[in-house]
Amino acid sequence: LVLLNIKEVNYELGRAENNVRLYNVTGKNIYSEKYDEIVSLVNIEIETLYTLAEARHIEEREIDTIHSLINERILIWDEMLKLSDEKRYKETISILTEKLKETEVDSLNQKRKRNFFRRIFKRNKAKKDEDINISKLREEIDEIEKRETIRTNKIKAKEQFLIQKNEELSTILNLYISKIEEQQNRSLIKKTDEADYLAKKTYRWLTLFCISGVLLIIMVLFVVFNYVKKTKVYQDALIKARNEAQELAKAKEIFIANVSHEIRSPMNAIMGLSDQLLMQNHTSNVEKQLNTVNQSANHLLGIINDILDFSKIKAGKLTIEKIDFDPYDVFKEVYELNKVLADKKNIKLGLSIDESVPDAIKGDPLRLKQISLNVINNAIKFTSEGKISIYVTTESDIKKFTKLKFIVEDTGIGIAKEKLSMIFDEFTQTELNTSRDYGGTGLGLAIVNQLVNMQDGAIEVESELGKGSKFTITIPFEKGQKVRKAITEPYVIKPANFENLSVLIVDDEEYNRTLLKVILEKLNIKYKEAFNGLQAVEEYQKNHFDFILMDIRMPIMDGIESTKQILELANKHGRNVNIIAISATNSTTEFEKCRKAGIEKILIKPFKEEELVRTFAKCKDQDFSQKQSKKKLKVENKDSGYKKLDLDELKRLAGGDSEFLYIMLEMFIKTSTGGLVDLKKGIELNNFDQIKDSAHKIIPPCRHLNALDLVDLLKQIELGAGKKKDINEISKSVVKVEKILNEYIHLIKKEMKKIK
Repeated sequence: LVLLNIKEVNYELGRAENNVRLYNVTGKNIYSEKYDEIVSLVNIEIETLYTLAEARHIEEREIDTIHSLINERILIWDEMLKLSDEKRYKETISILTEKLKETEVDSLNQKRKRNFFRRIFKRNKAKKDEDINISKLREEIDEIEKRETIRTNKIKAKEQFLIQKNEELSTILNLYISKIEEQQNRSLIKKTDEADYLAKKTYRWLTLFCISGVLLIIMVLFVVFNYVKKTKVYQDALIKARNEAQELAKAKEIFIANVSHEIRSPMNAIMGLSDQLLMQNHTSNVEKQLNTVNQSANHLLGIINDILDFSKIKAGKLTIEKIDFDPYDVFKEVYELNKVLADKKNIKLGLSIDESVPDAIKGDPLRLKQISLNVINNAIKFTSEGKISIYVTTESDIKKFTKLKFIVEDTGIGIAKEKLSMIFDEFTQTELNTSRDYGGTGLGLAIVNQLVNMQDGAIEVESELGKGSKFTITIPFEKGQKVRKAITEPYVIKPANFENLSVLIVDDEEYNRTLLKVILEKLNIKYKEAFNGLQAVEEYQKNHFDFILMDIRMPIMDGIESTKQILELANKHGRNVNIIAISATNSTTEFEKCRKAGIEKILIKPFKEEELVRTFAKCKDQDFSQKQSKKKLKVENKDSGYKKLDLDELKRLAGGDSEFLYIMLEMFIKTSTGGLVDLKKGIELNNFDQIKDSAHKIIPPCRHLNALDLVDLLKQIELGAGKKKDINEISKSVVKVEKILNEYIHLIKKEMKKIK
């Protein structure tokens, strides 16, 4: 590496010498400047050489010699550059001398012309004076030329000496580099000889090793052959055992699915019918008994769900979603669900959410809800008096991730320290009488632990017997985008909404049909019954139905096959039918089968009356939209390109004052259109400050309308203008802003007309 560096320096010296020669020939300053750059580079390379020599323990005297030779050459080149400047000076003098001659001659000629008449009268005397002046001038010029000739000869001699000296130094340097190269080659040859010797020695050892290896391999093969022969029996046994285990696991999964189905179907009838009975007037004793039935059914449903979730986790079929959601909404919903249970036991339930918790994270809200529900339910179950406190905060916030931390602290019975290690075990409770006194399967915390681990989280427990427990759970989430919340209003059941509807109930279980008949009779909906899929097809051939409530698992013909045949008949006769699947399983495989068959809506047993009513309402609205005229459809398609106007925030600020709302909408149009004009002017003038300020001013009113798409675009423009990015890219974003803004303004003007 040192040798290569030396050669690189020598190459740079050659370039420097070439630039000196070019400067001597042309006199152009560019070559002297290049020469100075190369000399600076050479000095840096020399420093590098010293560093390399020190790192590789090479004696520095060799580098010193090279450095000395290089410095001598550089001094010679500096001298040559000076001589070149002197030559330029001499040439300049020569040019000036020539010009002086010409000037003097011209001057004399002019004098002759001016004194023409004077010379006529005094011809002899003037001629004599002129000759004397010219003679003196020539003598002076000759003297200058002689001196410059001597000076030039000296410069040439010195220049020749320097060139010769430079060549000598160049030869010495090249010889020295060659000498170093020869030393390096000799060193390499010596190392090569040593390597050859070692290779021969190694070869002999390898030969011996190979002979020994071959003998060893023969022995190993013999042992392996015997081993394979003996272990073949064990392998067959293991394969058989594995197959049996897989079959057992499959049988277990089928068993759980079947048990779930068989339990959920009667559970649907128990919960549904008890709900229906509770809506009627009863004596307090009967109402109390019905409530007990309903609560017991809900408790049993919770146990079934726990077992199903646990079996899914064990089978590795439980997946974690990644969607944007607001954690505040999750914990608020969990709090409200548990508040009723806590109030029944006269327990104070408190929720505190820290300001550091972001309003949008990315993950699985359903699993977060499940974890928190299980932990809080557990706390309520084992707390007879006192309070339960829920704290939600963040442990760390790093770029794209937020570590969410929530704590559930209760004043319940507590857990003994020696029992803490077993609370997350499956089907286990800390005391033998716990299940008898408090109920449960012992799966709740086991599921919580599994779900937390699946999301790379951690769970810690602190507890003292008789004083209460504290569960701390931390789960990392990606930072998400703010979710626009849909405003859902409670659906009011109006029998008039379902006039002239006809429904076919298809279910092999009598109690499920009974529940559905009770709900449909309350809604004044006409219905017919079928006990299996084949009967459903025959019934549909005879009559047209608006809805078919189809059970999936039935004898003779299942719901999937029946759906396919009914949809074929509907297409053949140009009918429209809505098939709603009613299933007792929540298997994703079964859902996929339903979708492939053409079923869009699926209700999971047990379901509430409200769920069925909402499903009817949604499907009914779709039917109406299909019956609209083509002209109206075209208008709707055109309007569908506009954004949805969200005035909730403004209405909240207005507090019912329509005049204030009108003024605010008017101000939005004025502010946004004015800001857009300023944005365009800023782009025309290439004024990034104006673009940035204009975009910033439009953002607040857009936030009030919850126009998040506009806010995001304007933020990009503001950021781009701040960093002075490509003006064309910013201009494209402004065009998008104008388009979206016009859509919002169109909707705002419609709203303003309504307010007027």
